[in-house]
Amino acid sequence: MISTLLFHEILFGLSDNKVLVAAIQDHAQRAHSIRSFSLVISEQLERARCEHWLIIEALQTGDVDRLAQLCGDHLKPSRDTYVAHYQLRDSQKNAF
Repeated sequence: MISTLLFHEILFGLSDNKVLVAAIQDHAQRAHSIRSFSLVISEQLERARCEHWLIIEALQTGDVDRLAQLCGDHLKPSRDTYVAHYQLRDSQKNAF
């Protein structure tokens, strides 16, 4: 089974824009801890796995609009987890 990190590395590596790929990899490494935190929940992991297959299908069929929608939706759980933890940290900091 392919790891989620390897899946994303392969996906981004499909781009001919090496500067963009390097920037994405840099940001992916910076965000890895919060992204992986959301994947410890089995439902989230299964959702991500299913989304990976849908992304592959969109790539195979050349459905760029579907691919863009899927990729945007795929990012939301990690974004939401990051925002929730940031707000929690901020509220705890202000409690003292």
